[in-house]
Amino acid sequence: MSVRTRMILLLVGASVATGLVFTGFWAVGAWKQTRPPVPVSTVPASWREFRDAPGHQVHVAREGIACAKCHDVTGPFRAPSPRVCVPCHEQRAGMRHGLHAARIEQLVGIADCTSCHNFGPTHEDRVWACIRCHEEPQGQLAPVVFHATEACGKCHKPHDEPGVVPIACVSCHAEAANTHAHKASDDPANCLTCHAAHGSAKLAVQRCQTCHEDKPHALFPGGHEQCTSCHAAHGFGRSEVKPCRSCHESQHVLAESQVKAHRECTSCHDPHAVAKVDDAKCETCHASVMPSHPKTEALAASLAKSPTATTSLPKTGSHDCIGCHTPHSPRVDMPLANPCTQCHASVAGSDSAAHGGHAPCLACHKPHAFAHPEQPAVCTSCHKLQLTETALNKGHVRCLGCHQGQLHAAALPPVACASCHANVHPRQEHTQCLSCHEPHSGKPRPQSQTCATCHAREQASVVKVHKECLACHTSHEGGKLPAAQCVSCHQKKAAENHGKLAGGCISCHSIHGEQGLRSIPACTTCHKPAELPGLHAIDAHHQQCTQCHHDAHNPGPFSDRATCLACHADKKDHVPEAQLCQGCHVFRR
Repeated sequence: MSVRTRMILLLVGASVATGLVFTGFWAVGAWKQTRPPVPVSTVPASWREFRDAPGHQVHVAREGIACAKCHDVTGPFRAPSPRVCVPCHEQRAGMRHGLHAARIEQLVGIADCTSCHNFGPTHEDRVWACIRCHEEPQGQLAPVVFHATEACGKCHKPHDEPGVVPIACVSCHAEAANTHAHKASDDPANCLTCHAAHGSAKLAVQRCQTCHEDKPHALFPGGHEQCTSCHAAHGFGRSEVKPCRSCHESQHVLAESQVKAHRECTSCHDPHAVAKVDDAKCETCHASVMPSHPKTEALAASLAKSPTATTSLPKTGSHDCIGCHTPHSPRVDMPLANPCTQCHASVAGSDSAAHGGHAPCLACHKPHAFAHPEQPAVCTSCHKLQLTETALNKGHVRCLGCHQGQLHAAALPPVACASCHANVHPRQEHTQCLSCHEPHSGKPRPQSQTCATCHAREQASVVKVHKECLACHTSHEGGKLPAAQCVSCHQKKAAENHGKLAGGCISCHSIHGEQGLRSIPACTTCHKPAELPGLHAIDAHHQQCTQCHHDAHNPGPFSDRATCLACHADKKDHVPEAQLCQGCHVFRR
């Protein structure tokens, strides 16, 4: 470009600039001549401060509206009524806005525009300076805490109906996009279902049950205290739920290494009612198991004392399955079932020390069949010999007939025989039934093992034919049988001499030999020589009675001549033709 051309362009630019300056001055002068005059006679001196306020700048300076259009200039100058806005702003004058609308509405039924549009002397632009009022609670509206620095006009349309048109929250919070409440992620109602627009995001967890009131047991103290314990914020799909193990890492489950279903917490627990677990859950998989164990009240209280128990069990209620099978434990090697003596401590000291102190519980009770076992079938496994004996006695076939209530005792007490044998009245020394009877068959034991136990001296001194004690004695009373007379066995002897003595046989015979084995007493014990008749008075005739008499049971003298000649040999030739000496030599009166 040549120098000449440059000079021409500079001159043209200078001319244009000069023209613009003169035009500006002319415009300002024209504006001053055309703008509404100030009613100086009625306007206070502070009018300049108000004139420069944003509201007056728009209405007076920009739009050229005369003061008398809004103000009453004929009387004392004051702020106009909100009604003056209505002719020009009819659509917006009926707006209901916050606390101001509630107050003014009682008076004029319209909003106070000056709450947001400043016509005063402060010159501040209050349009969209909403936080000026809303940093404090406004009636029922909470203070604006969050989004306070955002442009209110993004969501709020104060002069429109509706007055609030939220924008999509994901336009700013893209990381929180979700499809909760069956609404699209860009639908503002999605987020506002849980979040208050200006409230803390943490308060959203308090609103879950507003929609999920059908899950009243989802939260509980000391456990799932809020929904986000399991659900990640803004992540509501099943795949996004936190694994139970993330909190319950040390909680081991019954048979977890063997049963896959036990490793899945939701097999037994409803995710939204985890504490409401009972035996019905067990039955979903174990329907064929019908435990006969009695239901127990307040069972968890006793289980809490066990090292295998957990505090997550219900504190009260009736239980079958979890009464014996503790579902959770901090122990990896938790037993499949709790010890029976955990509840039945009064039965035995341990599960292997019941019924005589040596029998395990499962020897008689089968898992899930805890009712009284069938008798005598269950006893057969250990007491086969005894059951063989009871088969001989119908009254002893049923084991519980004698062992009732004592099956678990470490030491079985004496059997109360009198409960059935009340009609037997043994003497005091014979009250120990088992001393004489085999307990299962009821048969008497061999007398050498029974009677001799207490009556050893009698047993040792009795003659052989009297060894059978019960031939003469009653077994229980110990007395002599009414029919047990010597004559029962010794009829012939009883019919002979001495058989009818007043004292009976024992006048001469000692049955047991209480003082030792006795010999037959001398005849002179009863037959005093001085009282005997005839030739008995001779000494030689009453010293050896058996020389002339057969024996005590056949006392008649030997009648033959030979008997006398045994002593009187010198009389052999005396009256040899006589067969009997007694014909002349009498022994009787």
